[in-house]
Amino acid sequence: FISWNFTSYEDVDQTTRSAIRDLVGFAASIQQLSVVNQRYTCRLSEMVFVTVKATVTECIIDASMKPNRPDNCFATAPGKRVGRKYQHNAFPQDFKQDNLNISSCASSGLVGMTGDEFCKCLVMIFEQLTALLRSSSSVLDFFDKEGIVLNDYNNATSSGGGVSNKSIGNLATANLNFQAHKTTALYAASELSQSLISDIFNARKEALPFITFEEIKNLWKICSDFASDIEDFFVEATSSASVLRSNLLAQAKSFVEQQQIRFMTDLAACLENEKWSPCAISAERQFAITKLCGEDAIDRESVNKAEATEARVHQLKDFDEAEIRGTKYKIVGSCMVMIDMIISELEQLSFLDCLSLMIAKKITELLRLFNTRAKQMVLGARALRSGAQLQSINTKHLALVVQCIDFITAAMFFVQTELVRNFPISRDSQTEETIAFVKQEFETIKGEYDAHREMIFEKFVTVIKAVVQHSLAPQIALIDFDNRAIQFSSEIGSEKSGAAVEICSFLEGILSNATMMHQVLSSMLPETQLQEICLRIFTYIDQYVPVLFVKAAQATASSSKMNATAPVSKATPGFYFPRKRGGMRRMIEEIIWTTAKLNQLSGLKPYTFTMASILGRKMGAVRKISSSDQGTDESVRK
Repeated sequence: FISWNFTSYEDVDQTTRSAIRDLVGFAASIQQLSVVNQRYTCRLSEMVFVTVKATVTECIIDASMKPNRPDNCFATAPGKRVGRKYQHNAFPQDFKQDNLNISSCASSGLVGMTGDEFCKCLVMIFEQLTALLRSSSSVLDFFDKEGIVLNDYNNATSSGGGVSNKSIGNLATANLNFQAHKTTALYAASELSQSLISDIFNARKEALPFITFEEIKNLWKICSDFASDIEDFFVEATSSASVLRSNLLAQAKSFVEQQQIRFMTDLAACLENEKWSPCAISAERQFAITKLCGEDAIDRESVNKAEATEARVHQLKDFDEAEIRGTKYKIVGSCMVMIDMIISELEQLSFLDCLSLMIAKKITELLRLFNTRAKQMVLGARALRSGAQLQSINTKHLALVVQCIDFITAAMFFVQTELVRNFPISRDSQTEETIAFVKQEFETIKGEYDAHREMIFEKFVTVIKAVVQHSLAPQIALIDFDNRAIQFSSEIGSEKSGAAVEICSFLEGILSNATMMHQVLSSMLPETQLQEICLRIFTYIDQYVPVLFVKAAQATASSSKMNATAPVSKATPGFYFPRKRGGMRRMIEEIIWTTAKLNQLSGLKPYTFTMASILGRKMGAVRKISSSDQGTDESVRK
């Protein structure tokens, strides 16, 4: 049986059939069929074990003899080098398969192999194991056709030494039992083969952090083919290569876990050293982004266009901005690194679709890590103390984060679409629940990014607010609009001819700071976001400037009461609302000029400022003014 070389039942000649019947009949007559079955199972298991062990040892030795290898990279199995052909009488009689463990003698050697060497080793093992199992399967097929079971259950021999018809019928009936197949040598050999392969995987687990996706892909294909071969041997008995497939799935999960640890570490380090300046986008990366965002049926044309440029993508120059569906974004290097990682995991998902939910969770972890760390680095000013060692956090840094947020949220739609598309086609209730979970998770993450963007928008207003309150507000005490009306009396009516108005340092500071922020934001953000931010800034200026003038006047008045005993000639310094008509008009004109200049900034919708009328009422200067007495054009007044 060990040296069985017949591929099918029809290939067995009549002489061999008669000899086997006689031998089986004799063994049955002395109640030794179970012993024969046990010995055959033992011998076949020995063949499987020694084949695997010898092949692994040879592959380790071959790999260690290659140049440029560290001396301590390999540790071969103890004993002599074993060949691939064996004599049947070389196996020990007391062989026990329960004590087999191939990993103990070849662990470090397997870890030292490269991915290609390990896959070639598995191919050699699987080729030999498949031959052994196929031979045993042919023996089992012969037994089934002849009605023979190597079991002493209800066996009775005929006078001629063969197996009686009654016995054959009983044995054939027993053979249909699923449990009977578990007593066959083929079943034992297949179980042992899978167990040994599992030991090899466990021995090589230390190499998982260094394995590439191409290697795991190749490993998956090789093992899946071998598992299919095993399953073909057990069609009728409904047996399967569940042990091998479960271990293969465990290898894939371990690879994804190890890769995620590496991705999270690399992304965190990249964010820790991020300079928060725009990065160049290579043509290869832009091609990957275009392909990702054009995979769905909505925009098949962009995919075809991207595929057409793939052949010459290496010849293209780098881009200053990343593009998604015609919209361009300035992004930082760490953002591009994260997108590369997500695209890599999506490519793996197309092959490891059984790990769809796991990979989806890993992608959400990357998205959350970037959002959290970016918030800490810029809004939390951690970049001032990180490896980047920025001198300050300015408007440009904040605007870049907004661009990264917009880019990621735009890409998230296509990432989610790709995830859902790669879920198993058979949509059962569990799959539908998983898809709903993924959609809900992405919706939550998008809300987190939107909240981050909102915080940055408020930060822009806070920057202006800090400048106005701490740097510009103290200058109000030095303003005297009554004197300024006399000093700049020559400017009366000059606004009609378009001449500039000399405004006070306080208003000049507001105008210059708002203008500088507008210049930075207009070069970084889309027009809709620019309008939203400037609307918030203008609202703050319109509401808070009158308050600052009133507080300054009240502070001066309080100080005057405390110095009531001082001589009249020494007036208390500070801000006073103008008492003369010319001073009142001067103050209103300067405010109107400032607001007009703010409304002239490019890309903005006109904002209706009310602080001039509020301060006018405060001074008691509200009255109807004729068109010739306004000091500015009618459109600005409106």
